[in-house]
Amino acid sequence: MARIHGENTDFTINAIAIEDELNNVALEVRQQVSEVTAFADVAEEFVEGKYGWTEEVTGSFDGAASQGDDTIFALLGGGEVPSTFDPTGVTADANNPNYDGNVVLERYGIRAPVNGPVEYSATFRGNGALTRAVA
Repeated sequence: MARIHGENTDFTINAIAIEDELNNVALEVRQQVSEVTAFADVAEEFVEGKYGWTEEVTGSFDGAASQGDDTIFALLGGGEVPSTFDPTGVTADANNPNYDGNVVLERYGIRAPVNGPVEYSATFRGNGALTRAVA
């Protein structure tokens, strides 16, 4: 399989594309794993539980309407919204998956250092299933 560069990544939150100001998108899936080791077992034993997932984004602050700050800030207390993460920037197919699901805003922050650009970051917690779309 070919390696890809992240330069074409697309990210949409609540049907608004904000990748034009993002410089990092991270998807993390966590599988619950519980230990069930008994005294008689030779090694540790585990069972799987449910999974959870988060998306984290970081980008350059743009306070204009319909940009990242406006879009994300509007999610405070607003319930779940759809999210799409497309690491390749290509229409979903067998070699170019998109990751889709509903999220709730968990954290939003703005940093304005004296010697650098104003940036924001946000964490979205998956609310339900994550889908790996390939068509």
